[in-house]
Amino acid sequence: TNTLEGKNGGQLIISTSGSGNAGKLTINANQNIIFDGESPTQFDFNRGAFANSGGYNIVQSGALGSTEGIEINTTTLEILKNAQIASNTEGKGDAGQVKINANEITLDGEGSQGDRRSFIGIANEVNLSGEGSAQGIEINTTTLEILNGSKISSVTRNIGDAGNITITAEIVKLD
Repeated sequence: TNTLEGKNGGQLIISTSGSGNAGKLTINANQNIIFDGESPTQFDFNRGAFANSGGYNIVQSGALGSTEGIEINTTTLEILKNAQIASNTEGKGDAGQVKINANEITLDGEGSQGDRRSFIGIANEVNLSGEGSAQGIEINTTTLEILNGSKISSVTRNIGDAGNITITAEIVKLD
């Protein structure tokens, strides 16, 4: 595709909730990918917040399996206002690597709704109920902007290892 837009809680999700792996989420867009905002009507009772726009690869709580990660190839990637790209495990298994190849990447939390627990950005995580390793984040770009409280994060909140974050860029702006 040339352009992919996920707005107002629009999501691409691959997950496993039983025994078995979640496949790889691959997005190829010739021009741009935009994930922007949260749903004004879709409430996520597990998080106690409205659903964030984005791309997700998840091992659900109680599941046994790993995610095969996320790969994004595009010219321009924008992750805005509570949107996320995330490969996480809440069950038993590894959170696969997040790999992004783009000429320009902008993560911008300006105008975000909700409380400070909201995450805007790129994540690879083993959550509180999870057991496994985060396989890390690799970003290849010319320009990377991380603005207004947005983040790039690889963490383990329970049993397992956090992955590396590798950024290859000519220009990085943190503001």
